[in-house]
Amino acid sequence: MAYINKSIQFTSDSYSATSWSWNFGDGSPVSTLENPTHNYATAGKFNVTLTINGGASVLTKNLYIHILPNRGTPYVVASDGGTFEINPNDFGAQTLSGGVNKWERGVPANALVTVNSPVNVWKTDLDADVTEGDYACALQTPSYNMTTAGTYTLRFRRSMEVTFCNAPLAVQLQYSTDKGATWTRLGVDADVNATNWYNRGPSTGCPIDASIFADRYGWTLTGNNTLCTYNLTTGVPALVGQGEVTFRFVLSVKPGYGASAYLADGFMVDDFEILGPVNGPFGATATIVTSGTLTPFSACSGTASAQQSFTVSGTGLTTNLIITPPAGFEVSLTSGSGFASSLSLTPSSGSVSTTTIFVRMTSTAVGHLPKYYLCFDRCYHSKCICKRYRKCTSHT
Repeated sequence: MAYINKSIQFTSDSYSATSWSWNFGDGSPVSTLENPTHNYATAGKFNVTLTINGGASVLTKNLYIHILPNRGTPYVVASDGGTFEINPNDFGAQTLSGGVNKWERGVPANALVTVNSPVNVWKTDLDADVTEGDYACALQTPSYNMTTAGTYTLRFRRSMEVTFCNAPLAVQLQYSTDKGATWTRLGVDADVNATNWYNRGPSTGCPIDASIFADRYGWTLTGNNTLCTYNLTTGVPALVGQGEVTFRFVLSVKPGYGASAYLADGFMVDDFEILGPVNGPFGATATIVTSGTLTPFSACSGTASAQQSFTVSGTGLTTNLIITPPAGFEVSLTSGSGFASSLSLTPSSGSVSTTTIFVRMTSTAVGHLPKYYLCFDRCYHSKCICKRYRKCTSHT
């Protein structure tokens, strides 16, 4: 698992190979190096195929590489992947040590089952307790663009079950600004920039065993569906202005505490969000798409025309999408009401989904028409009834 344009090392363990052909699954040219590196330019999951000795042996690993996406802000549950119902590849999990990855996405069972929204969560084993062992694994987020100045808040729903206060398991939240090359713990216990943050630290009662986390910070508690928040702007000011900020939840487990110590359902995450100013995904090009055809408008003076509609969407946006019609027209998001001189659509994670825009000519619009449009009691061309020499107006 990696991020867009992060170099990934591939290694051949083939026996008696004299030639190699690596297909990375993304349409890029094959590599004939024995141990190549490769950067993926797009997010997704990719098959990797290694062919040796001119086709004498071929090995394909399906969906072997998971490239996490670049996302903008705000990243909210209403329209992005933080509910874990849509965009399932926005988050991913991997082992860090010990060859064990406990993180799973889906419907929870066992002790921790309280879901904040729809049905899916990320949990350390959806339907079983943690297992004894010496391992660590991580749930990783997309890469967020936080270049615009402003206040950024990270928040999520936390559920956890433990047996003992200091071991054999704990969880930390960490951040990176270099595509995951290095990671730093986010926050401390009783953090003034946070709510419901770590309950353990080196100076608290029953601190986490140093074999689990050397700095002894983290969560070891039992509770369900608790809202946790962290003000990134005041807590880690250096993150503001960064284009690629990533986060990960790290579960660390150590052996040797007795069978009863592992009768715990672990850790569960739901509704992960990054609130803040509007940023498009890092490196994305702003694109605005409209669809629909408007025909000429006509109406009698003093009367608004019949409404028409078109749709608009946008990606890679770094500010609100403003809809401003020409003079004499007005727009609305609601059919038949709410018309105004302009509209402002706020992106979510740099995108505005397909939105219907209603448009009509205002009651005060003035058109330039042939003389026969001036009539006594009927506007025959526009087929509307006029009163007392009212002028029929038209715009194209």
